Amino acid sequence: MAKALGQDGSLQTCKQARSKGLVDFIGITGHKPRVLVKAVETGEFDTVLVPLNVVTRQALGELLPVAKKHDVGVAVMKPLSAKTSSLITCLYKPSLSLVSNEPELKAWLGEDNNSMVSGALRYVLSQDIAVTIPGLKSIQEVEVAAKVGREFNGLTKNEKDRFNVQFGKVYCRDCGLCMPCSQNLNIAAILRFHTLYSVYGFQNWARNLYGGLEVKADKCSGCGQCTPKCPYQLPITDMLQKAKDDFTW
Repeated sequence: MAKALGQDGSLQTCKQARSKGLVDFIGITGHKPRVLVKAVETGEFDTVLVPLNVVTRQALGELLPVAKKHDVGVAVMKPLSAKTSSLITCLYKPSLSLVSNEPELKAWLGEDNNSMVSGALRYVLSQDIAVTIPGLKSIQEVEVAAKVGREFNGLTKNEKDRFNVQFGKVYCRDCGLCMPCSQNLNIAAILRFHTLYSVYGFQNWARNLYGGLEVKADKCSGCGQCTPKCPYQLPITDMLQKAKDDFTW
C-alpha cells in the first residue's frame, strides 16, 4: 500500500486524472479490511471496495465504521461467495459459493437457489454500505437480485435471528499477517474453515474445504513464530491444535 500511495504510485496518477477532469472520484479495492482502514484514514479516497457476506464479516467491525467516519462510500464484492484460500476461486473444490447444494447452506439460506440468492443479498444490504456488486450465474439470479434491490426495506425478525452469529473474543480476523509459516501451513485458511465449523456450525462443508488443503494443521511444529505476528494477540498454535482435533475424523 505504501508504494501505491507514494509519490510515484498509482494514487498520484489517479489524482492527476481527477485534476484534468477525466475522473470525478478515486476508489481503492482490497481483500484485507485492516489494510483498507489505513488507506481510508489517509482521506485520499472516495470509495472502498471490500468482500462482505454472511460468512465473511471482517469488514463490519474494522472497516465500515472508519469509512463512515471519513464519509467514504462502501461497495461490497463477493456477497455470494465465501473467501477462498486460493486465488483461483472458480476451480476450488468443493464450491465456495453460498448458492450451492451444500445441505448446511440450504438449511440456513433457503432450499432453492432463489431463496439463497435473496437471503445472502438481503444480509449484505442490511449493513451500512452504499452498493453491492454480485457475481450472478443466470438470468434468473439477475432477476432475483434486481427484485431484492427494488424491494429491500430491512431484515425480518426471522432473518435477524438466523444471521445473528456470536464470535466470542478469540477468533481469527483473517488478516494473514501470521504467515508465511515455516511448515507451509495456510494458517488463515485453516482458521477460516474452522470458523465455519465452530462458529457457523457448517461442520461438513468446513471439513470438505479443509480436506482440500495440501498441508493440514497436524504439520504445525508448534514453533510459535506466527503468534507474535498476530495483531490481535491470538493463541494461534492453540487454535491450530483445536482445528486439527475437530477436523480429524
